[in-house]
Amino acid sequence: MKRNNMETVRSVERASRLVEALFIAPHGKRLAELSHEVGLHKTTVLRLLRTLVSLGIVRRDPQTDQYRFEPLRWIAMGHFMKESLQRSDLVQRALDSLVEKTNCSAMVIVPSFDKRHTIIAIFSEPDIPVRLRPTNVRLVPIHCSAAGKAILSRLPDKEVSRILAGPLEKMTDHTITDPESLRQEIELARKRGYATCIQGAVEDICGIGVPIVDTRDRAMGGLSIAILGKTITDAQIAEYVPLLQETRDQIVNLLYAHSQHPSEAQRGAEALISSQEKPDVPQNETKKEKNYRMV
Repeated sequence: MKRNNMETVRSVERASRLVEALFIAPHGKRLAELSHEVGLHKTTVLRLLRTLVSLGIVRRDPQTDQYRFEPLRWIAMGHFMKESLQRSDLVQRALDSLVEKTNCSAMVIVPSFDKRHTIIAIFSEPDIPVRLRPTNVRLVPIHCSAAGKAILSRLPDKEVSRILAGPLEKMTDHTITDPESLRQEIELARKRGYATCIQGAVEDICGIGVPIVDTRDRAMGGLSIAILGKTITDAQIAEYVPLLQETRDQIVNLLYAHSQHPSEAQRGAEALISSQEKPDVPQNETKKEKNYRMV
C-alpha cells in the first residue's frame, strides 16, 4: 500500500511539472519538447498526456502534433477566478507604485513545482529608454536571481541541499554555480531578510529581492527589482529594501489575509496602495499597460 501511495504521489508530481511546462507555452509543445523540458522519458510523458487529454485538461492538435490546454476548460476556470483577477489588479497597482518610486523594473515570481526555476507571475516596468523587459526572461534558474535566492532562504535546509546538488545552470559569466558559495549567500539572505544578485541572470542587470510567505510561513514567491548597472551600492540597498518590504507586505495582506473576509482584505490593501499613489494622470495621457499572467 505504501509503495502504491508513493507511485501516486510521483505521478501527481510529474503531471504537475507537465502542466507547468504547458502553461508557459500557450501555443503548445510537441512530445519531444515536453519530454526534454520536464526531464522524463517520452513514454512516461505520453502516458501522462493521454490521461490529461482524457480528463479534458489538455488537447492534442492532430495537424501540428502539439499539446496545449483545452481552451474551454480554462475559460470556465477563469470565470470562477474573478476575485483572484481583481486581486491581481491590486497587486499590479502595488508593483506600478514600486516602479514609480524606484524607476526600476519590478516583478513577482513563483517557483516551479520542482523549485529549480522561477516563473514571472506579474511585472511592471518604468517608462525609460533602457530597462529590463521581464517577459524576455520568463523561466530563470532559481539560483540566478535575487528573488530566487530570497525564496531559497525560506526553504528547509534539506530542500536547499537538493536544489544545490544540481545541475546548476550558468546564465552569465557572473552566475554563481558553486554550491558552497550559494549556500553562504542564502544564509546571508536568511539573516538580512533580503537577497541580492549581481548580473546573475542578465549582463549589466543586478537585483534585490525579498521572499513572499503565506500565513504558515511558507515561501510562495518572491518580489524583486532589476537595477541597471554592474553592481549594487549600499545607498541603493538602504533606499530600496524598505520599499520592497513595504510592497511585499501589501501583497501578502492582499493574497493571504485569511483572518479577514476577502473583500475586506482587498479594500484595506486598495486603500493603502491608493494613499501612496500619485494623483491620477490626465485623460489625454496613456495609462500604464497591465503586464500580468496568472500562475
